[in-house]
Amino acid sequence: MSTLDFPPGAVLCLYTDGLVERRDQPIDEGIGRLCAAVTAQDPEAACVAVMAAMAGYSLHTDDIALLMLRRTPGEPGGSGPDSPQPAGTGTALERGVLWSGRHAVVTMPTEMDITNASGVSDLLAAVAGESPEVITADMTATLFCDSSGVNALARAHELAAASGSELRLALDDSPAARIIQLIGLDQIVPVYRDVQESLATPPQRA
Repeated sequence: MSTLDFPPGAVLCLYTDGLVERRDQPIDEGIGRLCAAVTAQDPEAACVAVMAAMAGYSLHTDDIALLMLRRTPGEPGGSGPDSPQPAGTGTALERGVLWSGRHAVVTMPTEMDITNASGVSDLLAAVAGESPEVITADMTATLFCDSSGVNALARAHELAAASGSELRLALDDSPAARIIQLIGLDQIVPVYRDVQESLATPPQRA
């Protein structure tokens, strides 16, 4: 068994032999063509680029399956140089968290789903443990958030409220705003257009 690093920003491409194997071509040529087409971008866009590059590569009769995964750069819960480290004395997490007095701004990953929701939850819990007055989850660059991500935010809201602090969301024009509204989280957690607006707003006292 072999073990390979999967660092932040890397792309994993899984495929069946129908994508690269042709009766009239060496398989190494197909693999080389595939490698040249794979780029470190959004998985959906990467799949489109790969299929476009391979579509004209000779005729094929075999079924094709393609799956691409991308590890978000700097996503919480990972291991490696871009991943947040455990809290030390005096500060919460040194990566992905900025402080303005007792107001913590936590940058959320580009995609929030079941693969990193646990890490997001742990990150926000660790920040809440530093006793801030306000925690702003910066989702202005978040492109996708599923129910797992929403649950992580809801749990962070409960932890913040229990410790006497306040969780806020900065959404701007993030596509994730739609699911926040559909689920009704915006009726519980205050939503701001951007981080600057949240920072300019004093803590809400119960």
